[in-house]
Amino acid sequence: MAGEKTVLMAIVTIIIGAVIDSIEAVLVGFVVLIGGILFFIIDRSSIGEKKEEPVRKCQFCNTEIPVDAVFCPYCKKKLITET
Repeated sequence: MAGEKTVLMAIVTIIIGAVIDSIEAVLVGFVVLIGGILFFIIDRSSIGEKKEEPVRKCQFCNTEIPVDAVFCPYCKKKLITET
């Protein structure tokens, strides 16, 4: 009789442990989901706030490059500065 109670208690303990693990997994998933949604919302709202850097055209390949560039990042040629 005592052995049956021990086995029954072990089974109940395993089931309760599995339920608690499942609840923890759901909570962690929920927290990750909410974090992802918040990150997406914050990231999307900051898109319009980006400042545009002043650009000019490369004399050689005609691509837009930063005004203060010394070399063109595309064609790798040294730029001629106008003074």
